[in-house]
Amino acid sequence: MSDTVVQVHPVTGGDWTNLGQAGDAVSAAGNVVAFTTPESEQGNTDLNGDGDTVDRVLQVYSADTAALTNVAQTAEDFVVGEQALVAFRTREARQGNQVLNDDGDTLDDVLQVYDAVSLLGSSAAERGTVGSIASRSFHIS
Repeated sequence: MSDTVVQVHPVTGGDWTNLGQAGDAVSAAGNVVAFTTPESEQGNTDLNGDGDTVDRVLQVYSADTAALTNVAQTAEDFVVGEQALVAFRTREARQGNQVLNDDGDTLDDVLQVYDAVSLLGSSAAERGTVGSIASRSFHIS
């Protein structure tokens, strides 16, 4: 059995950095790399805190700070934009039946935007504090 692991390499040269995380889809722009990690391929680890290990969870790496952040949200589709914004679609049912758009049900796909520049701070404590409240959710009709 083989593992698919995310590695990054500066365009200007240097060494490869193994992020130590399984990955099945990758998007990059500028110095930001976003990827989804299947929980089942990361040692059956619950990466989004919903009590199961069947999700694909979004993670974001900043080459500027060498910081890897687990966004702790499932991602069905995602893209990294030019301003280091990561847009991704989350199914409420896959996110532990969590209501993400305040409509009282868990039947929706919700568009979320993660600001990698503002949220990838220099310390893990800073990233955890800011990252949990700064993501924005939008309902997809």
